[in-house]
Amino acid sequence: MNSAGAVHGQVIDAYPEYANLFHLDVRPMPDSLHSTQATEHDRNREVFRLGATKSSRPVPATISNVRRALTTTIIDEIRTKGFDVTERFPIVVNKSSNLSPVPAGLQIYTAFRLQVLHFQGQYFLCLDHRLVARSAIQLNQLYELVPDLHLNTHQKAWVRSNEGWLPAFLVETDSGGSLITLNPDRSEDTPASNMDIVPRLTRTQVMQLAPHLGISADRLDSTSAIMP
Repeated sequence: MNSAGAVHGQVIDAYPEYANLFHLDVRPMPDSLHSTQATEHDRNREVFRLGATKSSRPVPATISNVRRALTTTIIDEIRTKGFDVTERFPIVVNKSSNLSPVPAGLQIYTAFRLQVLHFQGQYFLCLDHRLVARSAIQLNQLYELVPDLHLNTHQKAWVRSNEGWLPAFLVETDSGGSLITLNPDRSEDTPASNMDIVPRLTRTQVMQLAPHLGISADRLDSTSAIMP
């Protein structure tokens, strides 16, 4: 169902026109919720849940808090099924099938943005479907394919270490080598080989890379692919 037909024939500005909307029957409605502090990439954030945990504290069951608690519950369950969930929005990615015509260089997966919304006293799960495009190319190969590729300062990347692939941020890059940091506040910059770095490219960068992989930018753009 699209949003235009979901709520009395009206388009609701809070969510996309053609998103799928599912009613959430929350019974009994909780009188209070439970909050804990979590740390991700050296940043603290508050996590709301329906049930108590060892370190949680009670918080009021406001509409905003219930939406966040329901989102956490749904995402926790989705992760147990093997789906990837991006840090922002959040976006759920199904990596079981790569739709890219050049799977060695570019990954295109089906995905959806997940939201819990509240209309007229009821809660709804909103799923906005799209495709996610990701580059799986090491930085040294990127510079060979696109010598004039511009990477942003503090752009996200993966870096290979003795502990496996770790999330990192680019500080300085060129074809000879790069400087990365594992912390957003740049408390410690570390030299790294371009062979050990896989940048998380933006949409603009993927569009710039596409022709070098044998994919026209127009064809890629027609998929409505995005970068999380």
